[in-house]
Amino acid sequence: MQKDAQKWGDLNHRICCIKKVTVAFLQNSLTSQLKGSENQQEKTKPGLTAKIPKIIVPYTQLMSEGAAMPSSQTIELVIQTLLEVMQEQQKSPSSLKPDTRILADTSLDSLDLAIAVVKLEEKFGKDPFKNGFIPFSTVEELAKLYDL
Repeated sequence: MQKDAQKWGDLNHRICCIKKVTVAFLQNSLTSQLKGSENQQEKTKPGLTAKIPKIIVPYTQLMSEGAAMPSSQTIELVIQTLLEVMQEQQKSPSSLKPDTRILADTSLDSLDLAIAVVKLEEKFGKDPFKNGFIPFSTVEELAKLYDL
C-alpha cells in the first residue's frame, strides 16, 4: 500500500514538472509572438501582455558572454537522455551534437522535450527552471543550464 502511494507521488511529481515546463514553453511562445514590431503590438488587445506572468528569464541574462562550455560529461548525459526519450516516444533517432537545435533539428516535440527535462532534473538533482523558464534551443544551451 505504501509503495502504491509512493508510485502515485512520483507520478504526480513528474506530471507537475511536465506541466510546468509545457506552460513555460507556451508562455515563451506567446511572449515571442507579442514582442513583434511596433505595429504588431498596436494590434494586440490592451492589457494582454500584462496578464503574462514574468517568469521568463532571458538566456543572455543568465549566461554572460563567453561563459564556459558545459562539460563533455554534461553534454553526453543530455544527449543520452534525449535519445532515451526518442526511443521511449517511438520517434526517429537523430544525430545529436552540441549545436543541434532540439525542436528544429530532431523529431522531438515540446512535450517530448518536457519529458527529457524532467528526466534531466532527476539525473542531475537540479531544476534550472525553478525561478522561471530560461529559453534554450540547442543541446549545448540545455547542458549549460545543468552545469551552472
